[in-house]
Amino acid sequence: MTRDEALGVLGMTEAVEPGQVEAALKARLEDLERRLAAAPTPALKEKYQARRTELEAAGQVLRSAGAAVVGLSRTQVMDLPLAEASLTRGVGGPGVAAVGLEPGTLLSDRYEVRRVLGSGGMGTVYEAMDRLKGERVALKVLLPGLMGNARAQERFLNEAKVACRLSHPNIVRVFDVGYSGQFYYLTMELVEGHTLRERLLAQRAARTPFGVAEALKVGEALCSALGYAHSILVHRDVKPENVFLTEDGQVKLMDFGIARVQTQTEMTRTGVALGTAYYMAPEQLLGLGEIDARADQYSVGVVLYEMLAGQVPTGVVEPLNKTRRDVPAGLSRAVMRTLSAKAEQRFPDMAAFGQALTGKDWSAGARVLKWLGAVAVLGALVVGGVLSYPSLKGLIPDPNTGTRSRSELLRFEGEGQGLLKLVDGQQRDLREALRGHESEARRLEGQVRMARSDDERRRIEGELRTEEAALAQADEVHRRYRDAVDAALPGLQGQINMAKEQGKTAEPTEIIPEWKAILAQLQKLKAMPTEIRDYYRDRLRYESELREFERVLKSAEITNAVPGERRQQALDAAQTAVAANDYAQAARLYDQAREAVLEEKRDFRRQRTQAFLATAGRAFDKGELAMVPMALDQARQWDDSGQAVAEFKRERALLFVKSAQRALERGEADIAEIALGRAREWDTQAPGYAEAQEQLARLKPKAVVAPDKESKPKRGGKG
Repeated sequence: MTRDEALGVLGMTEAVEPGQVEAALKARLEDLERRLAAAPTPALKEKYQARRTELEAAGQVLRSAGAAVVGLSRTQVMDLPLAEASLTRGVGGPGVAAVGLEPGTLLSDRYEVRRVLGSGGMGTVYEAMDRLKGERVALKVLLPGLMGNARAQERFLNEAKVACRLSHPNIVRVFDVGYSGQFYYLTMELVEGHTLRERLLAQRAARTPFGVAEALKVGEALCSALGYAHSILVHRDVKPENVFLTEDGQVKLMDFGIARVQTQTEMTRTGVALGTAYYMAPEQLLGLGEIDARADQYSVGVVLYEMLAGQVPTGVVEPLNKTRRDVPAGLSRAVMRTLSAKAEQRFPDMAAFGQALTGKDWSAGARVLKWLGAVAVLGALVVGGVLSYPSLKGLIPDPNTGTRSRSELLRFEGEGQGLLKLVDGQQRDLREALRGHESEARRLEGQVRMARSDDERRRIEGELRTEEAALAQADEVHRRYRDAVDAALPGLQGQINMAKEQGKTAEPTEIIPEWKAILAQLQKLKAMPTEIRDYYRDRLRYESELREFERVLKSAEITNAVPGERRQQALDAAQTAVAANDYAQAARLYDQAREAVLEEKRDFRRQRTQAFLATAGRAFDKGELAMVPMALDQARQWDDSGQAVAEFKRERALLFVKSAQRALERGEADIAEIALGRAREWDTQAPGYAEAQEQLARLKPKAVVAPDKESKPKRGGKG
């Protein structure tokens, strides 16, 4: 088995770090062991055993072939500038085991692990939920082996706390640093996109280097970020893996302060430096005293050289303008200056380097003179009548159009591959979550059977019901996402392959619209697990409200009620959306259906309330007051707010208040006193009640007025 074949078995590219090989191998072997244990037939078990043998063989090949070096051949590793022999010994040695946190793991009672985003020689990055803020974050957990002594721990915590102070648009923000159990971790802003390394690999596969304009954009962003950061700390580990290209076109630098976790001895022992040594300044490789900001400058120079030349600078470095004719001499000089072996020969700071990159020392010179010559020739043709201005304008090309289009095309290809990996990772995470819930449900079922008391059994049964609900959700999310991916992925893969083939011969501008459509479909697949969870939640909320409404209808002895028009329309549309895998729309429609059920329930209760109040009103008008309290009691059962019944009672109280007022006008205090007593039985807050009482007290000082309190109407005449 060759090295490339071994990488293919693990589903990896040629750019892998030690931890990545071991992490991928470990994850695949663990998954295979689970499948082997659950295999229902001997034939399937034999198939899994053969697959396990193949994986173990691939791991052995990669360990012996030096797979730990990121993007570098063995010849390039041996050609590291000023590298000591100790740094090149151990190429291809054992990788560092990755951090293995399961989804649902909680660090510091705050950060809940959701899924793996990536692994490297320093640790593993997860997507996590910050329970305190209710926000998604990136959680970087360092390998426990890196923090084996108090000095390393103190150095990491101090540097990471300083990194938390950095706030710059081109720097991935670090929110928090801490440790939980054996794990030291950082939390950072969660950004969507891909690393510069992934872009470099995509462009290398297409045999197309970066355009000058895009390389300058990256260089200027790194200069801006580092120029800001150098007032606080030095990065020490600038490399393509730590440069992130976001989906909205931003450039962000990651992992400030992490490089100081390891001493040179530790890096040699673990092999972590092998993949990054090419980006380290000579003084950094040799451990020559305190490292300052000029080491980062060297690293940025290597990154820019690799972007423009398609390879890292090795041996006798040839200037960029000699390897590519479209690279201006001034830009080439700026990059070559940063690659000086002696720090004092580089730029004094990142600001000076950034100014050199923007072309202040060359854009107004050589490039302008070059174009002036061309314009002079074309101008002569115009004067001679050979060309008109419109035709002349069409002859002047935009020198950056082709470069920009090719770079954009390669960016789309890189994003497409990244999203495909993400979709595959999401499927794997959903499978693992489902297995976790199944295992937990089985454990709780066993505990129910072994409960030693009724109280313990009831407690565990409550936990089991909660876990079964979570299991049902996990099963549906996994099943629906699997079906959606299985239906969409073959066609998408075919479109991607066709777009790649067309990209080899067609103009980039012709292929870019196809890539945009492909990326839109992949983004939809990426968002689908969250959308399915929202759909599941809103569907359950609808079903819960529907069951409550049916209970209400049953209490009124009504069965087989026809859904309202609004509810039925929402349900029909939701089913259509589910069939189209549009779970976001389905969730919204089920929420509308739930609102429709609530409205139907309110209307039904309102109708029942009004029906019983009408019965009470008729009884009151007929003087059958014995029937009124019973009708009001039934009305109260349907009047959720109590306002309808209160309004009914107030209207009746007002009738007695008006009767009392008329009696007071006639000076009939006894009749007024009786009328106010009846009003009190209905509602003491009726308009005019308090004023009538005061008037009665003046007219009949010895009249005894009972304390105001609500009571049911007395059985008897209506007065």
